[in-house]
Amino acid sequence: MVPEIREWFELERYVAACYYASGAQVFLQGGRCPDGGVDLLVLSGGECTVVQCKHWQKAVGVKELREVVGAREDFRAAHAAFASTKGFTDEAMRFARRNGVELIDESTLLATVACFADTIDFKEAFDYFSRQCPECGSELVKRFNEVTKTAFWGCAAFGKTNCKHTEPYDRRVMEPRRAAS
Repeated sequence: MVPEIREWFELERYVAACYYASGAQVFLQGGRCPDGGVDLLVLSGGECTVVQCKHWQKAVGVKELREVVGAREDFRAAHAAFASTKGFTDEAMRFARRNGVELIDESTLLATVACFADTIDFKEAFDYFSRQCPECGSELVKRFNEVTKTAFWGCAAFGKTNCKHTEPYDRRVMEPRRAAS
């Protein structure tokens, strides 16, 4: 089954689940709060990759790639990747090649999802990153309390409905399963 990616949070979810299913640890950074140019931190083979995801109606340009290169430096990460549902401008693709940024367009992501979709790891990670509000069934998204400077899970319907459900933000990383010995 190849999904249709309709919203920004679905794009983040699919990218996170693919990295997890490939054996990496995945930290969700983004959500609706400021993320410093990084939606996911991916740890694999002792190295860190910063990942930015954009669900835009236009191709991603050089400006956004410069931001993820800066984030790679800020996080002292070995790698940077950028996922986009509308692809990348020619100039952005040249910039990415020169600066070692992995580009993930929608067709590449959907092909990867098709490879992993039936695995237990993919399903577990997708469910973990697909938190739902127990009160109204809407998406729970990572939010940021400006007063206490802490992250929390909040209902995406807040402000649209009277649902004000929140949960503490779980900093637990999605760690890959270990084969039984």
